[in-house]
Amino acid sequence: MPSSRTLHSSRREHVGARLWDRVRNSLLKPKVKLSMKFTSREFSLKRMPSRKQSGVFGVKIHVVTKRERSKVPLIVRQCVEEIERRGMDEVGIYRVSGVATDIQTLKAAFDSNNKDVSIMMREMDVNAIAGTLKLYFRELPEPLFTDELYPNFAGGIALSDSVAKESCMLNLLLSLPEPNLVTFLFLLDHLKR
Repeated sequence: MPSSRTLHSSRREHVGARLWDRVRNSLLKPKVKLSMKFTSREFSLKRMPSRKQSGVFGVKIHVVTKRERSKVPLIVRQCVEEIERRGMDEVGIYRVSGVATDIQTLKAAFDSNNKDVSIMMREMDVNAIAGTLKLYFRELPEPLFTDELYPNFAGGIALSDSVAKESCMLNLLLSLPEPNLVTFLFLLDHLKR
């Protein structure tokens, strides 16, 4: 029969082991603090223009095309060309996300007018290039179909008469600013391919 001293010592070791396990487990479990803030839908969906007009992200499309002396922004053309060169057999090219750091690297290169951006794109995953293209359109200060015409496009889509709908949509497309229309048609050709 163990003495009370041995029993007491054994119990202390057991309690100490449990305490050690608890301390070790609490060190291994990360603690996450979460705070939330309500933002109205109007404010969260508001597009913010870039503070610097020298880049391409967050800059109005007509400013970029005028600066580049082109009808379609260079970023759109280069991304589409690279995607068509090696991404046409990819499944979900615009659905699968690219690596965020690669997308941010390409964004910075396009914004700084880096001449080596086409070389950089050849070394990156094609999904990162597709992600950069999507980010460009997401960060436009005004949507491709413009704030002014967007309600009309939504109304045109809702028309039930197919002839009226086609006529309405065609007239609305032709009323877009030229850089927006040409860029849209360029993207439409790419998406058809």
